[in-house]
Amino acid sequence: MKTKLSLFTLLLLSVLLFPTCNDDDENIVPPPDASDYFPLEVGAFWVYESYNVENEEEVVTGMDTMTVINSYQDGEDVVYEIEKSAGFIFKSIIPDSYRLSNGILYAEGDDNSIPTLNASLSGDLIYTDTVAANLGFIDYIFYDELTTVETPAGVFDCINVQGTVTATDTAEPIHNKLINTYYAEGVGIVRFNNYWWNSAQEIGFRLSSFELP
Repeated sequence: MKTKLSLFTLLLLSVLLFPTCNDDDENIVPPPDASDYFPLEVGAFWVYESYNVENEEEVVTGMDTMTVINSYQDGEDVVYEIEKSAGFIFKSIIPDSYRLSNGILYAEGDDNSIPTLNASLSGDLIYTDTVAANLGFIDYIFYDELTTVETPAGVFDCINVQGTVTATDTAEPIHNKLINTYYAEGVGIVRFNNYWWNSAQEIGFRLSSFELP
């Protein structure tokens, strides 16, 4: 489902049709835009280490890449097409394209459009993902409190989109596990973790290098 949202009005006309300015106007801070935390420009690419957690240690299992290969205007939205490597976990997490609509980032694929980052609503529910076969659901919430994240590409102060797993069978080891996607301003996704549903073994990827146009 694709959501079309109108642009916010940035300028207001006064009764006399003259622009005015005061100290309050100068202190107005525009709401954060998802593109501030995920600069999806054509030619940008990111390299990630994929890993499994074994005996409480992160074991690298391969390298994955993501590249923005095209962008186009779709009404008021901008769509960014993604080329990605074929690693199973990475390919299943990163969509074929992203849609930026009124400052909100949506992941697109299989005729669905799912909100993945709304940087203006800290603490609010972004999306609920219902797991197949009635296994449970995952609530995703955005938090703007910065978290320091270390990766092979460096150390970043990140916002977080956090998913809380609720299993239908609360005895399942995955119940109440936290899924985290960390975004660094001006960089993009720097770290992601998830879990195999049946075993609750942690998997994920972390930023190794990147290049922006």
